[in-house]
Amino acid sequence: MKIGTKLVVLQLVLIAFLSAGVLATVIFLVLPSVERIERDAALTDFKRIKHAIKQEEERLLIQARDWGVWDDTYEYIFSRDKEYEVSNLSSGTITELQMDLLVIFDLNGDVVKQTFADNLDREQVFSVVSLLGNTESSGGVSTRAKVLELGSALVMTPAGMMAIAASPVLPSDQQGIARGSIFFGRFIDEDFAHDVSVLTQTPVSLSVSHKHNLPAESVVFLSDSEVLVSGAVPLINDEQVSLLISIEQSRPYYNQALSAARYAVISIIVAGIIICWFIFFILKRILVFPILTLQRQADLFGSTNQVNVFKPLKQEDEIGQLSKSFTTMAKKLTDNWLMLARERNDYMVASNTDPLTHLRNRRFLEQVLDKDTTWAVEKNWLFLMLDLDHFKNINDRYGHDFGDLILQQLADLLENLSRSSDIVIRYGGEEFALISPETNESIGCSIAERIRQRVEQYAFGTQENTVSLTCSIGFFSLKVGATNEQIPHWRPMLKVADLALYAAKDSGRNTWVGLQCNTSCPQEGLPTKPEEIAENLKGEKLSIFSGSSIHPIKWS
Repeated sequence: MKIGTKLVVLQLVLIAFLSAGVLATVIFLVLPSVERIERDAALTDFKRIKHAIKQEEERLLIQARDWGVWDDTYEYIFSRDKEYEVSNLSSGTITELQMDLLVIFDLNGDVVKQTFADNLDREQVFSVVSLLGNTESSGGVSTRAKVLELGSALVMTPAGMMAIAASPVLPSDQQGIARGSIFFGRFIDEDFAHDVSVLTQTPVSLSVSHKHNLPAESVVFLSDSEVLVSGAVPLINDEQVSLLISIEQSRPYYNQALSAARYAVISIIVAGIIICWFIFFILKRILVFPILTLQRQADLFGSTNQVNVFKPLKQEDEIGQLSKSFTTMAKKLTDNWLMLARERNDYMVASNTDPLTHLRNRRFLEQVLDKDTTWAVEKNWLFLMLDLDHFKNINDRYGHDFGDLILQQLADLLENLSRSSDIVIRYGGEEFALISPETNESIGCSIAERIRQRVEQYAFGTQENTVSLTCSIGFFSLKVGATNEQIPHWRPMLKVADLALYAAKDSGRNTWVGLQCNTSCPQEGLPTKPEEIAENLKGEKLSIFSGSSIHPIKWS
């Protein structure tokens, strides 16, 4: 064989090996990386869809709790006030709240009131209400009871799948026995799917699936151009069906990678025929190195989630376009992750904040006081409860809007009078709580009197209509922490402060009553009833302080 032929054959072999090497790099490194990123992106979109559905359940639950913990609803179950029905229980109200159904049950499970959207017929409503009203279940627990226990859930009804939220009907201070329960529901239909799609900016299909053992989430690459991500969400009342979430998307990055690989191989073959001796240098320069760079960047991005790991390649070819596509894709993924993080943070802040006064709420108080670190150092704690005197008369005379303004003004006043280390919360209705570390009973007396005076002197309301109010205060001082092996039972401490508050009210209002636990007073087994307070005072387990001249202080 002539040397020329050998050179030609060698050139062809080199070109074949180089072409095979490029193809192997694309097939075994780049495309799997793209597929992994696409899979992660598809699963991220799926989780956003599930989160959006859960947000809708939370929205229903917030409405149910707002209506359930409302004195007007509480009174309506007994009074059946027509004015309340007209102003609050009309189909227009349901439509305005973006819901399909509202049902109120009494304690016997009888329907007090049912209201539904105009686009529903009575048979649909009757089937849903019958399901909720049925007290029998194959599992021993009715659907109504399950929803009440969970707060919100997805339920299969004879009229279709629904997102339902429920709350017991209680007075606004959430004290006393529930008179019934209130349910809000929304059908999971095309409108529901459309709202989820708009919220997540992702086209989604929601349907009922009768298949068994469906995975919670899965990604299937239907072709080089389409990917399907789907998953099932179980229902609480029917194990045979589930909510099937399906998202069908295109695969632009995968196609771009395939296209870039094809052009690269053609370029190598043409370049190898023309200038075979330079093929290795050209290959390393225009194909292998860029592809390996993209692969390393993709892997680094997968491990760090930092978009700046993608450095756009300065190439005006398919590899350069692929690099730009990778960078664009990474930015979109990062933006989605940041959006989810912000949404989660906003939700946590909202769940810990009272919407009217913007003070922290009881949920926040529980989170702080249930932490081990809160009690790591022994210190004096002050638990203070405050309640406006005769606040119901304000609501009755001036209306709830005026009353809400007063509560907001009182919240601002308490924040101004508290320290940065104090926890000021709206406990419920017109009742507020202040939890103060490193505060003994002497400082507690000063704080209580200062608050009482400022409230008494403050001009509540508006410039056109001002009112004077007083408050009653109860507090409990106790040294706790460090020496205890477990988290102290702080709820009984707050209960003692609450008992002191009611003693202040019973002793004439516009005053304060404080209690201090002496060294002989155990942290466990604190008094929970007025008569137990009196016994502890008699046994000198508690010391009492008061800003009132009335003696003795009533414990009833």
